[in-house]
Amino acid sequence: MPYQREFESRLKLAIVGVGSHAYRNILPAMTFLPVSLRAVCDIDPERVQSTASQYGVTACYTNAEEMYRNEDLDAVFLCVSPQLHPQLACQAFDAGLGDQESIEGVTMEERKLPDCETVPQGDIQMLEPRPLHLLLEIDL
Repeated sequence: MPYQREFESRLKLAIVGVGSHAYRNILPAMTFLPVSLRAVCDIDPERVQSTASQYGVTACYTNAEEMYRNEDLDAVFLCVSPQLHPQLACQAFDAGLGDQESIEGVTMEERKLPDCETVPQGDIQMLEPRPLHLLLEIDL
């Protein structure tokens, strides 16, 4: 299995949510992926600072939309509750992530992107789930 140091190019990546799943599974696995972790986002400011420091990341956020606007990213890992995936994905698409024809080493085929309309659900605004088909092919 190749290590990060063996890849000539890397995707500029951010992660949203650095709780136990991200910390135990996703972040350690990045050692083997052709990625460069550029930004970390979590609603807990202490946790985001601690995680960013451990992984040598200087860009820390508690708001994903702000991170999408301010960082030059190729991709984002959403490591949050599934109920938040549609909202965060639509924010990423609105910021320009996921709509490129290709990134070096990665080709994307857009089939259908969701309409990002919010609908009230309880005390928070949730996004109405829509079908999303996005094919990623990573050439390693």
